[in-house]
Order: sequence, then C-alpha cells, then structure tokens
Amino acid sequence: MDVPPSHAIHMSYTETYTATKVITSFKLTNGQPRILEYDYYISNTVDTVFNETKLGTVEDEKYMILRPHNFPNECHVFQILEYAPNRMILKHIISDKPLTFICD
Repeated sequence: MDVPPSHAIHMSYTETYTATKVITSFKLTNGQPRILEYDYYISNTVDTVFNETKLGTVEDEKYMILRPHNFPNECHVFQILEYAPNRMILKHIISDKPLTFICD
C-alpha cells in the first residue's frame, strides 16, 4: 500500500520552479523516491478554481495558485507573505501555519 506523501516523513526534499511548474522531489523514509508536479501562476486574487489562461503569469505577487498534475480538479491557494531571491514564505489560505522555503 502506498503512503500518501502528505502523511509520510521525508528524508530529502528539493523543489524546482520554472515559469509554469513546481516540481517537488523527495524520498520517503523507506527510500522510495517521489516526484510531484504542479502547474502554477501568481495572482493578485484568490482563485479557488485554477484559471488556465493565467498559467505562467505574474500579477501583484499576492497569491500562488497551484494545480497538482495527479489531481487536475484541485486548486491550492497560498498567500505570499515574503518573497526574496533566496527566501519565500507561503501560507495556505485554509491554514494558520506558514511554510518557509530557504534556498542555499
């Protein structure tokens, strides 16, 4: 039985951003590799339905809108709290805990 990535403990983790995709690579504690891909765009509005016409666009950098490849009907909205060349802090709109990404 596969353990959903959201319930597993990750040993190593890498996130790569292109103009239109976020690619997340990690290994589970049992060594199995996982790769998740998301389409995304940056919006100045909370879009609860993924807007295909905005793919790859950047508006006012208020929200990151993501659509997982393996669940194309889902839409995840993150508020961008901070953005710098080596640091990004996001907060999912239904969570009160921010995520901090720091680049080496």
